Amino acid sequence: MPHITPITPPCHPDGVTPRSVVCREKAFIVNGEMQDVCEKSIGMDVQLINKELLTELHEKAASSERLRQNFDLRTTPEDGSQRMLNALEVGTHVPIHRHLKTSETVICLEGCIDWIFYDEQDLGGPTNDGEVATDESRFVETARFRVCPREGKYGIQVPLGAWHSVVVHESSTILESKRINQWQ
Repeated sequence: MPHITPITPPCHPDGVTPRSVVCREKAFIVNGEMQDVCEKSIGMDVQLINKELLTELHEKAASSERLRQNFDLRTTPEDGSQRMLNALEVGTHVPIHRHLKTSETVICLEGCIDWIFYDEQDLGGPTNDGEVATDESRFVETARFRVCPREGKYGIQVPLGAWHSVVVHESSTILESKRINQWQ
């Protein structure tokens, strides 16, 4: 039977905790190691990314027509990035698209997804509206990369301007990050 000792670590003495410091509301020492029960942050909003949040996102994704659900991680309107969790279900269709002003970093938290890259075939006439393919039949697959944490493949960096899409093999949650105002 482990030895359990409840403790309450002190907060900053003046009641204001610097942004980089988290004050634990309750904690326990179990066999000499601190185990958090709940964390309370002073003076800022903290979003815990946990199984409950991912489950809620997947429930919403499964019931949506697009079979996807985003969760915005930005904290202010001035935030010049795009950071979000994206729950994707099997069968979702992500059109072939590209990002002309930024690269994209994606980390897969759970599930299994193929990232597919394409070349646009110049057969005359429009094939896209700048960032989204309008005629996917005129794009040819050039590369495919599996992102699956269970296989030790945790993420992918999508280059600026690269045509890409995804195929979801099982319910997956990704963390997407793009810098909208890059180099400004």
